[in-house]
Amino acid sequence: MRLKHVLTKVIFCLLIAIPVVARQMDDLELRPSVTLRFSPIKKVKLYITPELRFDYFTLDKFLLESKIKYSPLKYLDVGAAYKLVLNRRNDDPLEIIHRVDVFAEGEYKIERFTPSFRLMYANYDEDEGVSHFLRYKVKLDYNIRKSKVDPYIAAELYHQLTDGTIYKMRYTLGADWRFAKKMSLELAYKLDDYINDTKLKHIVALAYTYKF
Repeated sequence: MRLKHVLTKVIFCLLIAIPVVARQMDDLELRPSVTLRFSPIKKVKLYITPELRFDYFTLDKFLLESKIKYSPLKYLDVGAAYKLVLNRRNDDPLEIIHRVDVFAEGEYKIERFTPSFRLMYANYDEDEGVSHFLRYKVKLDYNIRKSKVDPYIAAELYHQLTDGTIYKMRYTLGADWRFAKKMSLELAYKLDDYINDTKLKHIVALAYTYKF
């Protein structure tokens, strides 16, 4: 069996097995989403993403994100996003939250590896009552030869600006599957480790993208 097939199977087995184990621990959040990507002019991309968030299998939030990304240089992207959040609360009116972020991201391909770094300011976090962050994210993608599946790993640090503390770390293991020319599917497992708390959050994300 070729190495690429072995790697592909190992990746998907890990991504499927980890959330099963995570169900027995702390919090588990499921995040299915659909992204529509447009390129109206050269170097500019627009994204529209509706997303559902489940606390285990109970719907907790609905999000609608619009994002613009501009590539002024070959290895640099800058952009901004607005996110509308509808937060369900038991026995309370629906809560509406407005979220924004701005970011810059650089990447450089080295043979089949693509390391990248993203710096983002966000006026929010997923947790209620916590806001104003700088988020530092490092990511490493790997392109498997003659395969439509690209695995990646990432780590992200949340620096809370209001008090200067490190709020949490997020670790991610994922894979992108380009199953058609304009369509791809991403499966990811994310672990949120809260620095000043014993809390851990397990996140399983499934994202479908269509490129116009």
